[in-house]
Amino acid sequence: MQILMDHMQAGDCLADFLVDYPTVSHDQAVAVLMEAAELLLSHSHEAAA
Repeated sequence: MQILMDHMQAGDCLADFLVDYPTVSHDQAVAVLMEAAELLLSHSHEAAA
């Protein structure tokens, strides 16, 4: 997960990440990004409460 986040922070697109890490499927990478988004949203809702 951290490697994917590092690539995203560096401005790489998902396609570039998948080329660099061919053992990671598109669906796996999207699932990680969705989980990260859910965590961020839940933390922002908690902070607002």
